[in-house]
Amino acid sequence: MKRNYKAVLVSWLDSNILHGWQDNAKICKVAISEELGYLIHEDEEKITLARGISDGGLFNSPMAIPKGCIKSIKEMRVK
Repeated sequence: MKRNYKAVLVSWLDSNILHGWQDNAKICKVAISEELGYLIHEDEEKITLARGISDGGLFNSPMAIPKGCIKSIKEMRVK
């Protein structure tokens, strides 16, 4: 299978929630999330990652991440 997609590690700001009643809403912080996958699409609004790609061209678990939330994208080397 020929790889046409870059493997990347993306770090982004994500929503977070505290469950139940809280006396101080200030303690709820934005989460920093990371995802490792193949960069399969990019446009002005978002990037789309897939966890895997089949030899038939199918994508496993595609995930869209808004560009405004992205802290960093690091290209990974795949052997």
